Amino acid sequence: MKFLEGNCSPKEEHEVLSWLKQPGSSEKFDLFLEKYFENPQPKLDDKTDYQELLKKIHSKVLKPEIKKTAKFRKLLVESLRIAASITLILFSGYLLIEGFRYRDKNELAVTKPEVQTISRVTGVGEKLTLWMPDKTIITVNSQSEISFTSEYGKKDRLVTLKGEAFFEISPDSLRPFRVVSNGITTTALGTAFNVFAREGQF
Repeated sequence: MKFLEGNCSPKEEHEVLSWLKQPGSSEKFDLFLEKYFENPQPKLDDKTDYQELLKKIHSKVLKPEIKKTAKFRKLLVESLRIAASITLILFSGYLLIEGFRYRDKNELAVTKPEVQTISRVTGVGEKLTLWMPDKTIITVNSQSEISFTSEYGKKDRLVTLKGEAFFEISPDSLRPFRVVSNGITTTALGTAFNVFAREGQF
């Protein structure tokens, strides 16, 4: 009764509040209050508002629990937010890496085309003049064939000749010009010369 009247010491109040936090104690306390209100037997001059006092008791008991729940919810929300941010960063990094890999594959496919062999043949009484990518000029005589690859001028300058042709070589000391005819290779850095290589003739 001292607790209900607000006359107990801090230690006694703490003991009562601790007891009220235990499972089932609130129900017992409420039953006690119901019996007490039915037969209160208060003093004549007792003006205590027991309903208001009961609300204060409940607020003291429930408030810490509410604070704990709110704190837990806040912590949970912050943890989920951090986890979502980390997941987003990892996923963005994965997409970025895959994008670079895809681009590199496409670049390799574009920068490495299939090497092709290009051949030119002249008929009887026909001549052909070729302006090569390195500014070399080749004049192919009649009944002759000259061939080279689509890589000509990039790493080397190599042609194969059957018949006769006149070459005006553009100077390039890093990539010498070479002509293969009848198994013989003629090399030139920058000059003009004629190559005659018909089968059975030298």
